[in-house]
Amino acid sequence: MNRQERRRTKYDPDHHYWQGRERLEQSDWTGAAAAFKQAIKLAPDHAPFYRALGLAVARLDRFGEAISAFRKAVELDPTLARAWSDLGVTMLKAGIGAEAIPFLERALAIEPELQQARTTLAVALANEGQADRALTILERAVEDVADPEVQYARGTAKLRQAKVDEALIALRRAIELEPNHVLAYHNLLFTLQHSVTATAATLYEEHRRWATIQETLRPRRALPQPQLHRAERLPVIGLVSGDLRRHAVGLLTIRAIEGLNRLGYKIICFANQAESDDISERFKRASHRWHHVHLLSDDELYDLVRKDHIDILFDLSGHTGRHRLGLFALRAAALQGSWAGYVGTTGLADMDFLIADPIEVPAGEDQFYAEEIVRLPDCYVTYEPPVDAPPVTTLPCLDTGFVTFGCFNRPAKLNVQVFTAWRQILDRVPNGRILLKYNGVDTGQTNEVMTGLMRQVGIAPDRVAFESGRTSVDMQAGYHRVDIGLDPFPYSGGVTTLEATWMGVPVVALRGRSFAGRHSASHLHAMGLDSLVADDVEGYVSIAVALAQDVPRLTALRAGLRDRFLHSPLYDGDRFAQNLGTELRALWRRRCGAAMA
Repeated sequence: MNRQERRRTKYDPDHHYWQGRERLEQSDWTGAAAAFKQAIKLAPDHAPFYRALGLAVARLDRFGEAISAFRKAVELDPTLARAWSDLGVTMLKAGIGAEAIPFLERALAIEPELQQARTTLAVALANEGQADRALTILERAVEDVADPEVQYARGTAKLRQAKVDEALIALRRAIELEPNHVLAYHNLLFTLQHSVTATAATLYEEHRRWATIQETLRPRRALPQPQLHRAERLPVIGLVSGDLRRHAVGLLTIRAIEGLNRLGYKIICFANQAESDDISERFKRASHRWHHVHLLSDDELYDLVRKDHIDILFDLSGHTGRHRLGLFALRAAALQGSWAGYVGTTGLADMDFLIADPIEVPAGEDQFYAEEIVRLPDCYVTYEPPVDAPPVTTLPCLDTGFVTFGCFNRPAKLNVQVFTAWRQILDRVPNGRILLKYNGVDTGQTNEVMTGLMRQVGIAPDRVAFESGRTSVDMQAGYHRVDIGLDPFPYSGGVTTLEATWMGVPVVALRGRSFAGRHSASHLHAMGLDSLVADDVEGYVSIAVALAQDVPRLTALRAGLRDRFLHSPLYDGDRFAQNLGTELRALWRRRCGAAMA
């Protein structure tokens, strides 16, 4: 190419665009992005160039930059269906799926057969509690069982409908078709926690299988060395989560974080979320620094963590939405731990420890965790009770003349074994009723699953009532009509159990065989209510029946549960912080000692 031709191509936007396309095909995302930026510089009003730039930087997980590029593309050309779709896909990956829904709908309005938009919209809707609509949309997609995205979307929606086995089949099929389908794998691991056939051993094996793939795809960087002069100082703590807000994670950790702050710990929050609320503000006040990181790539977040000189980095998400496990796989801090955000092992070899207690992980079960188990003496979390909760009322059965059992847990936690136990309870409490309350449990496929389970085990329809719960206040008020809570299994209640007891409702629980199955047992133990925890289904039924037949005891429990909680370790953030701090300092000194050896 002579000088004149080189000069011509230098100022030709199409040349740079096609150069970028070639680099995309070569998986050179950085080179492609640079070429597309040059094309945009020469032709700033050409929508396809912005879409191409968005695709390149999205592959680098630079979600903020990608979203800006896609927004500019559709601003310049509102008919560009694939750019609307790309915008929605990227927003979902960045953890703002609810905002993605109208963009995906816009893409389908322009191009109804756009498969990417259809499957992503289905996932976003399912995540927002619209599983029936999600599956209706998928039925209109190309019926291709070999499409991993369709299978992933189906699995996500099936879990929301409480069809756990069908969800597992679909998610396993997605992974079979695309072994590196990260989102499908995360959903599979979370869904397995609901399976009645999963054991602690199989859960560990599945999580390690995922981790092995991640460790191969993204080899960790050099192990950060601790600053040895800090061995006897308080370690700097980092929190990584998309749920530092009025969410189960926020409610289970905020009192502890405030306690650590009062003890002098420097805490830095890496919030993988766009929104903030009153709990977020409390995290901000208790921390030295707060970063919004939901639009950062793992590499960018890694650099930020290292810049802040974090000694101990906590993951508060696990395999749930908005997680950043990729950061931990890169080994961002000298010590990395999992706490409160997940229901068991992450599977990662580079997750050094997991915060638990003797109930959540009994002695002798450490082999089912990739992490070292750190058992706190009282409980593994604290709890911030709802500020808007109504007062505790008198025992409902005194007015109704019959005992009402209640379960306000996610329908996916209910199964034939649970309903069988409930039928045995109702057989022995002839005038008993059950109230199931959760958003969507009273309509659609979820309701059909629940009523089908009732028919299967022989529970009469008039003995179970279904009610939707659309707000937290509505859910709390629902306990005014419940005498006794019934915990599900194998996946037990967590915040649901704490909320029930706060409203004066004692919860009968079964000590499960996994971390997910022992939340209620741990919480009840911390409140001195071990008598409500059974070791087998027979004991579970007997405790519930005996409680239903003892109105004086029920009355006393209802009147005293809130005060019992307030005087328990679950509410004592300073006591918890002392216990947690003792363990963290020991871990830190040991890590520094290993580095000096």
